[in-house]
Amino acid sequence: MSTPEEHTPTTAKKPWGFGRIMSIALSAIVLLFVVQNLAVVEVNLLFWSIQMPRAFLLAVIFLVGLVVGILLDLTQKRR
Repeated sequence: MSTPEEHTPTTAKKPWGFGRIMSIALSAIVLLFVVQNLAVVEVNLLFWSIQMPRAFLLAVIFLVGLVVGILLDLTQKRR
């Protein structure tokens, strides 16, 4: 006769693992940030002027910084 321990898989995934909980928490924080920063702001650079939501502006600035950081890291590794 077999015991119940023999039939339970050892590689079963947890339905609420750490990664899933962190993903949900981060998504909630990003959603809250976007909802609170929907106000339209005006950005002036030299003779250009553009209006956009504040959350979009911050996302663009973040992405530009991310790309510049990656490019600088790549140039430092080649030396």
